[in-house]
Amino acid sequence: MSNKDRFRREYFENADKLDSRYLRFGKGFARIMEMLVEKPELLKNAEWVMDNFGMDIKSSEYQNFAMDLRWYDTPEYEIRCDINGVPVLAYLDSYNSRENLFFEFKTGTQPWDRTKVQKHDQLLLYATALKWKTGKMPAYCDLDWIETKESDIGPVKDFWRDNEKKINITGRIKQFHREFDEREI
Repeated sequence: MSNKDRFRREYFENADKLDSRYLRFGKGFARIMEMLVEKPELLKNAEWVMDNFGMDIKSSEYQNFAMDLRWYDTPEYEIRCDINGVPVLAYLDSYNSRENLFFEFKTGTQPWDRTKVQKHDQLLLYATALKWKTGKMPAYCDLDWIETKESDIGPVKDFWRDNEKKINITGRIKQFHREFDEREI
């Protein structure tokens, strides 16, 4: 939305996509969620949790996080369809194949609220793509904002990393529900 030329290059001309440590963190979190669909018992493995979330399994923050963390049966569900002559490729973070619903995760330091979720065009695009692919419009989707924070990475031995910060989740999840209306599509 902020740079139409860059968007066109990245998504239509296959140029390199915008990359930042925050985007890489979000992609890493998505990979972790894929693992949890296959092996939810990993959430009880203290070493795995520390390596992947940087949290102590005994902390109240982790206990709340593990209790609030949710997902559907199909992670990274791919949708390829043609909508009125426009080819669409979308990946849903988590898809409920039985009920035709989806779930989106967002990480970041900037808080999400109901208004931001309601206006987030990506959710409406996903609902539209699902309707075209399955023939049924999803009634709603859910979005979870997984709050992140920056912290010092600790002592470093070189000048170039002196001011680097590490990105971690805080353990706080804020959940939102977004209903769809057929007229939006």
